[in-house]
Amino acid sequence: MIINFEESVFNKIYNNLAILCRDLHLEDIGREYIPGKFIMEKELLECTPELSGFTCDTRFLIFSNMAEPISYFDTYIGLDLFILDNFSYFKIIDNCKKNGIRQISLLHIVPESMGLLNDWNEYDESIKKLSREILSKCLKEDINDRMNSKLWKGRCFYPVGMDEDMEFYSLNIEDYIDNFDDDDELCDYDANFLGNDKFIEENEDE
Repeated sequence: MIINFEESVFNKIYNNLAILCRDLHLEDIGREYIPGKFIMEKELLECTPELSGFTCDTRFLIFSNMAEPISYFDTYIGLDLFILDNFSYFKIIDNCKKNGIRQISLLHIVPESMGLLNDWNEYDESIKKLSREILSKCLKEDINDRMNSKLWKGRCFYPVGMDEDMEFYSLNIEDYIDNFDDDDELCDYDANFLGNDKFIEENEDE
C-alpha cells in the first residue's frame, strides 16, 4: 500500500498522543496564544502526564508523541516527567478560560509539517474537544502537592514559545519545506494517550 506524504505526516503527528501539562502564572499574557498559530520554544521543555487540580492561573496542555521520559534519572521532583527537545514546534489548538483558569492546548509538531497543518482539520477539533473535557475534569480535582512544590514551579515559570520580553520567537512558515522523513521513529512510552472518541463541549468564560 502506498501512503502519500500528507497521510504520513498526519499519521505520525496525531498518532499515540500523550497528554502532558505544566502550570504557571501567565495572567492576561495568555490571551496572546491564538488558536491556529504556530510557535517555537527554544529551551528544553519539561512536563508531566499527572493531570490534577490547577496550581496556577494557566496550564499548558501539550499533546505530543515525541516527548522523552526522564523520571528514571530525575527523582527530585517526585513526578512522572517527560522532556521535549529545545527548538520544539507547536500548533495552538485551543485557548479556553473557565472559572478564572486558562488552559492553552498545544500540539507538538515537526516544522516541516506546518504547511500541511496550516488549515484546521478534524483531528484538531477532536483535540480541542478533549481539552475542554480535561479542563472541566481538572477544575474538580484536588491539587497534586508535588505539582505545587517550589522546585517544580521553578522549572515551569516561563511561557512556552516566548522570550524574556514576553514576545513570541520569530517564526516564518514559508522558511520550511515538506521534507518530513517517513522513516522517522516515534517515541513509544506509557502516558495519558489520546484515545477517547466521546467528547464533551464545555462553556468557557471567554
